[in-house]
Amino acid sequence: MYKILTKKEYQLLLFLEASASEKGGRVDEMQLNSWDFDTLKEWDKTGFIQYGLIKQAPFGNYEVRYYDSYVILSDEAFELAYAERKRRALAFAENRIWEKKTN
Repeated sequence: MYKILTKKEYQLLLFLEASASEKGGRVDEMQLNSWDFDTLKEWDKTGFIQYGLIKQAPFGNYEVRYYDSYVILSDEAFELAYAERKRRALAFAENRIWEKKTN
């Protein structure tokens, strides 16, 4: 469905993939802007991702206030995120400014 994304959409997807894989699906909304929120809602409607609010922890749990929403990526979203990470890694490797140390 989403075979081609814009650069901006890939950036958002990689942010969401990191949230899913490194933060248990919690999304730091402080890092998002209005375009991001609109895109999240669109992707949620199409099933590309699942996005919504999480149940709040009891008052006083400071960590949750920055993570008040969640994301679950579809298989397609994970595949596109992986392909983009690999593409970026290979592009950086071609243009790196350092050399491997040899013995």
